Amino acid sequence: MKIIYDNLIFALQNAGGISTYWGALSKRLIRDNNDVYFLENSTNNLVRKDFCIKNSKILADNAIPQIVNRFLPLKLKNHQDKFIFHSSYNRITTNSNAIQIATIHDF
Repeated sequence: MKIIYDNLIFALQNAGGISTYWGALSKRLIRDNNDVYFLENSTNNLVRKDFCIKNSKILADNAIPQIVNRFLPLKLKNHQDKFIFHSSYNRITTNSNAIQIATIHDF
């Protein structure tokens, strides 16, 4: 099943515990050759710069400035089959085909 990882945290911070955790999960998914795609925009995050994602696996997330976009649900209209959506920082999708996973940090 396709997995879409929302790399929002890398745009929200340059470094930190959530970035470290999210980076470790991302590296594992890439290493294990899962059917995973990463939703992200450009970032200066130190953890994100530490690993490479193939361009074919990156879905752009840059239509709206991140200061606003982080609070809006994602449409992800182009995904017609069931998929897993996992956001790094409390964002959801309105796509009814998504199985949504939430990780709550610092609870």
